[in-house]
Amino acid sequence: MKSQRMALVLVTFFVLVGGELRSPAKEVLSGPQLDASLGPFESFKCGGAKADGVENGELVCYRSLYSSRPQVIIFAQRLDEIEELAKKLDTHMESFSELRVFINVLGNDLEATKKRASAWSEKIALKHVAVVVPLEHQYGPEQYQLNKESLLTVVMVRRSRVFANHSVNDVSDIKSLTDAVIADLEKF
Repeated sequence: MKSQRMALVLVTFFVLVGGELRSPAKEVLSGPQLDASLGPFESFKCGGAKADGVENGELVCYRSLYSSRPQVIIFAQRLDEIEELAKKLDTHMESFSELRVFINVLGNDLEATKKRASAWSEKIALKHVAVVVPLEHQYGPEQYQLNKESLLTVVMVRRSRVFANHSVNDVSDIKSLTDAVIADLEKF
């Protein structure tokens, strides 16, 4: 009885102060892990990053183009759910000129995925973040060993090595993942 009252008090407290009762993101293992060195892979640019010198439709290796600069490499199956993350990173890049971010849109059909990526990029009008479709478009570059069940994998790179990796396979965990990625930006 006492524990039930305590639980009721805690729930009431969270409601009154506007807190959320949700658990942290349930991350899954996907992609290169901590301290791994990353290899190159080619992608078709579909939008965003207007000043990067790459034309839409061009096949390029962003991993090589951005060289040893701090990078956030995102692999996403779904786009609307990551709009907040994309916009936050785009804004963050305005004050952190060395940071480079590119979103790899994944999908079964290459041409359909490129069209989807282009339309989404145009809709949310990213200035600094590149939106691309990797040549290995279904599950991302094989050498990166992305989990096929992951909806979203974010690999953060500093001095050409992975220093953070976040991945989720449930849409409800994307907000928590976004918060973790933004917090890790402070470590660059």
